[in-house]
Amino acid sequence: SERVLVEEYAGDDALPISRYLADDSPEGLEVRKRLAGPLLRAFLKMVFVDNFIHADLHPGNVLVRAIPNRTNSQRVDHTIIFL
Repeated sequence: SERVLVEEYAGDDALPISRYLADDSPEGLEVRKRLAGPLLRAFLKMVFVDNFIHADLHPGNVLVRAIPNRTNSQRVDHTIIFL
């Protein structure tokens, strides 16, 4: 039905984006650079394509899950989750 909201458990490995924002190390800055584009695209899609406004969007309501890269063991990919 169009009137049903489906959610899933984000898991214990998803961290608030505020943890990434507070990390000023070179690795933390690189992760923030990699998160910036997908985060902006997800937000713009949510507002302009899906016509959805998140009324309580703050760093505690945006989670990031690190996922090992399948093709490069030295690289970690990230998934962004809006709560």
